[in-house]
Amino acid sequence: MTEDYGQKNLTALKEAGYYINDFNDAEKARIIYLIHHPGLRNAKRFINNEITEATACALLKAQVGNKSAIARGQANGGYMKAHTQWLVDYINRNINVKKYFCHELITSKNLEDIGLREIINEF
Repeated sequence: MTEDYGQKNLTALKEAGYYINDFNDAEKARIIYLIHHPGLRNAKRFINNEITEATACALLKAQVGNKSAIARGQANGGYMKAHTQWLVDYINRNINVKKYFCHELITSKNLEDIGLREIINEF
């Protein structure tokens, strides 16, 4: 079921004009996780660097709670920067090629552990 949901989100992103065909499985996993967190509409805004301060505040508060979001916003010069930093770090930490992909897949396809920022730059 989770895989179906992820595929549905990837298909929706592709139908919205984002080219994902050349992404490897690890890159697609990070994009699926990206879509999962803020939802498809906000994931597209995130990719295009169009998240507003208000939306970033709401998304960050939903993920880390009010107090932590406020502290992160103050420490990072605003909610957009804080949300971006949190989401990128969270996804990169949780979608780890060496830890979660089978050894045979990693070596046979030469999967690299490419970070979310680099993947987004591919769009």
